[in-house]
Amino acid sequence: MAAFCWIAWSIALTATLISFKPAACSRAASTIARVDFLRTRDGIRHYEMSRYGTLRTWALELGLKDAAKLLQTTLDEEQATDIALTGIATSVVNQKAEG
Repeated sequence: MAAFCWIAWSIALTATLISFKPAACSRAASTIARVDFLRTRDGIRHYEMSRYGTLRTWALELGLKDAAKLLQTTLDEEQATDIALTGIATSVVNQKAEG
């Protein structure tokens, strides 16, 4: 039971970090602020992916196959989102920052 509580707490913490969006960054009009915002979100996303991977492994070790499957699905979705956001950053935002 303690392991399940730890997994639930870690997911809650990750969700809190992901939903954090500084108001100054979300309203910023400058390209540099947008690039910095994406960089910050990228760091949070990578932290999130590492947590989901760790939690999935713990769930497997504890025999929680349903939880592991759900965490793997979430990890796959996060990795797909990371690839898409990286594409946006390199094709649009970074080019505007250089130009």
